[in-house]
Parts: sequence; C-alpha cells; structure tokens
Amino acid sequence: MSAPDPILADAKAVLQAMAAEGDELQRALGGPVPDAMAGWLAAQYALATREHLASLTGAPRWEALHAAVQDLTELRRGDHALQRLCLDREDLEQRRANGLAAREKEFEAWLERPDIREKYFPNKNRVITKETIDRISRELNLL
Repeated sequence: MSAPDPILADAKAVLQAMAAEGDELQRALGGPVPDAMAGWLAAQYALATREHLASLTGAPRWEALHAAVQDLTELRRGDHALQRLCLDREDLEQRRANGLAAREKEFEAWLERPDIREKYFPNKNRVITKETIDRISRELNLL
C-alpha cells in the first residue's frame, strides 16, 4: 500500500478551507456570493453609466446609450434564464410530488383488492376471543 500523496492532501485541505469560507460568506450574506456581487456590480454599472452619459451629447451619447442597452439586455437575459431554471425546478418538484401521490393512491387501491388482501393479509379478520385470552392468561400464570 502506497503512502498518501502530500500534494493531494494539501489540495484537499485548501479546497476544504475554501468551501468553509464560501459557506461562511453565504450565511453572512443570506444567499449565494455571486448574487450579492451581481447586485453590487449592477448598481456600480448604473452609477458609472449615468456619470458617463452626463458628459456626453449628440451621437456619442446615443452610442453610449445604445451600448448600455445592449449590456442591460445581456444582464436581463441572464436573469430570465435563471428564473426559467427556477420555474423548471419547481415544476419538476411538483411533478415528483404528484407522481408520488399517484403511486400511493394506486398502492392503496391495490391493497383493497380482495385477492391481494387474502394473499398478504389472510388472517386480518380473525380476532382473539375472550376465551382464548383467558386460557393464555391461565397458562402463563398472568392472573
């Protein structure tokens, strides 16, 4: 058996530390770090765009506005893709839940079939009579 690879061990330790830091930041932010960064960057972009546009007039202003609209379109496309993914995930979870409920209903219906009840629960309707309970109690000296 070979000795553990020290490079692999170091890499594992570094990755575990990174994961722990990421978890800590995510808890502090109340959500994913990239979401917080995206919000901050979008605000910075808006401020910088306003500042840049204030210094322009005519065709250069139009070109800067056009570029800003294209950038915004790309940002919104990403937001829409994320929302679509969230909706798809919710839909999948709903279909899974509905599928589970349908399978449970089918199983319950299957259990109600007389042939199945007889096969798997042949003595379900049998009860212990009072005489049998008394006899068991006497035999085991319970009374």
